[in-house]
Amino acid sequence: MEERMYLSLSGFSLGTLLVHFSLSIPLSLTAFITLFVVLASFVKTFSFDSSHSLRRISVKAVSLGFFVLVGASYALIEIDDHKAAQISVKQTGEQSSIRGFICNIPRVTQYGQQAHLCSDRGRLQINVPIHSLDLSKGMCWQGSARLKAPRSSYNTHVKSYERYLFSERIIGSASMRSVEPSRCSNYELIASALTRWRWSIHEHLRETWVDLPHRGVIEALVLGHKALITPQE
Repeated sequence: MEERMYLSLSGFSLGTLLVHFSLSIPLSLTAFITLFVVLASFVKTFSFDSSHSLRRISVKAVSLGFFVLVGASYALIEIDDHKAAQISVKQTGEQSSIRGFICNIPRVTQYGQQAHLCSDRGRLQINVPIHSLDLSKGMCWQGSARLKAPRSSYNTHVKSYERYLFSERIIGSASMRSVEPSRCSNYELIASALTRWRWSIHEHLRETWVDLPHRGVIEALVLGHKALITPQE
């Protein structure tokens, strides 16, 4: 049972990795299964009779190939869904009313305050004036925004900004001059509960660890919130 589980997880992970690295799925699958069969045959030949050994190896190779295709299909479907929801270049600069709940801990940047807003359309990276978002007033916010496609030639975190945005499931950014609290639905209250809890811990640590050295590193380890890590750290 455990062997089957490991085989299926390995195949599924391999399929998603093939898509992630933009490798040819048919050629990679053929090469991997061929290598798998050759190595398995070499090992099993000394412990089983040839017919039984080849039959087990064939079943495992077919199972592995099936889960590789499942993993690749899942990754391709996720990519297509994300691209369909993305803000296009033609929509950049459009004014639109957006509404949703905050789904990460807001952070202060040189341009103001930045947070992720989970809307009906998808996850947006919003930029608002400093201290506009006060999560003690609620998790749901709304306002008029200027949309921007997920494109940029500058990013301090990774080489490919679009790949980073995809990994965060961000469909685009939105600049908002003003935002106001909105009434949350029951679903939004449940979906934003974890963020609210993380934010309350963040605020507690901010008040308690004012003079603590490497506070940003510690908070990143505790909450995954990396905004306070200094360039030197």
